[in-house]
Amino acid sequence: MSMNISEFSIIRTRIDTFPTIFVPRKIARKIGALAIARCNKNAILLAVSPMDLIANRAGSRIALNKSAYIALKGPKEISLEIADPRMTIFVYSKGLSSYWNPFTCELHRGASGELPHIKGILKGFSLTWQKESELPSITKDNDIILGEVYPNALGYFADYFDRSDGWTEKTVKITPAENMIKAEPISAKIYFRKDKKGYGLKATSIKYPDSYCICNYLFSYSEFSSDLYIKWIIGNSPVIITAPHGGLLRPTNVPAHQGLLGDSFTLDIAEGIIRRTFELSNWHILPSGVLSRAYRNFVELNRPYEPQDDDAKRVYRKYHELITNLIKVLRKLHDWVLILDIHGMRNLGLDVVLGTDYGRSISGFEDKCVELKRTLEKEFTVGVNDFGLAGKHTVTRYSSLSQVRVIQIEASLDTRLDPEKRAKLIDLVAEYVVKVSGDKICNRILYCNGNVSHANC
Repeated sequence: MSMNISEFSIIRTRIDTFPTIFVPRKIARKIGALAIARCNKNAILLAVSPMDLIANRAGSRIALNKSAYIALKGPKEISLEIADPRMTIFVYSKGLSSYWNPFTCELHRGASGELPHIKGILKGFSLTWQKESELPSITKDNDIILGEVYPNALGYFADYFDRSDGWTEKTVKITPAENMIKAEPISAKIYFRKDKKGYGLKATSIKYPDSYCICNYLFSYSEFSSDLYIKWIIGNSPVIITAPHGGLLRPTNVPAHQGLLGDSFTLDIAEGIIRRTFELSNWHILPSGVLSRAYRNFVELNRPYEPQDDDAKRVYRKYHELITNLIKVLRKLHDWVLILDIHGMRNLGLDVVLGTDYGRSISGFEDKCVELKRTLEKEFTVGVNDFGLAGKHTVTRYSSLSQVRVIQIEASLDTRLDPEKRAKLIDLVAEYVVKVSGDKICNRILYCNGNVSHANC
């Protein structure tokens, strides 16, 4: 089931309020964490967010029907089964990053037709112990991929963690199996102490820039969702990327447009900006995005109107509802929200035209438009509001909201059709997003019962 971002709420939590996990006693405590710890010589704890923690005997087979698991050390092998495709499961290994392209969104559908919450786990995933003194390695019986996941930006707990009161800091090594891509060791810091209830684990951080680190806070992770006609990405930056006209999907009763569409490749450009921003910022800054895959002849998303066709009406409402809900969330996190609306224009003598409703959509933000123009001029000829391209519905509708500014980016046909120019445009806009986001970043995105909440840094 896809995430409903209208259910977002803001949660503020301090590191010292983290719950303590005790093993191997049976526990049933709803928390959000990934714990990786050699709690004692007989146990290794792997817990998934959100979860119920239930300890099992060593070597037992564990059915993942509680949105969580604990894997204890067994004499040979521990097998993990996925019993419910709707739960949320995450995998932490660096080697897994190349297995998923978060922009394809080819999610496995269960028998009920619902989209699962599984993000980044392989069917047949298992843990195997090689030596008594080592953590288990990661193996896979096959390559059937059930979900997708973004690599996370780093979150360091060491600077915030109070190591007094009997807590001990340890560093463990997690070594992926040989058949994993880029099978390099991962270092994880853990904090634990012995207690009357057992061994307590407080926090952990995996020190790898593109490893999957899921703790009480899930750092710079983005849920990526889509339906047939719209895909949306929830990030941590105050910037939202929108693209209303780049899609080619249409019902069979809608005729294809004759000739080349004016906004071709704008969907690719919008996705590329999001991806490239994430890369340029060392997986720290991720803009949000609402991107249409719908054919423009089917539904026009950049005009204020009520479509007559029921399917078109649903797409229109959902597209703008997603943008509106994202704005509501981001305004609580940041002082401002900036929408970059990606479009295509004919060859009119300029490579790029920035539309600002003749300055009205960036009132008080003129310096950020100047910065975008200056950045793009490294490779392109750039105009502002030229040829009447000052922006339409998206620009006027959302710039009228408090704290929201909008810039329309019109790229010429030549710029979009040439792969090198297209890549340069993506790089420069991503460079701008990194720069304009600055320290306006919420690094912590907290998962709780399938809903996502941001927490201020």
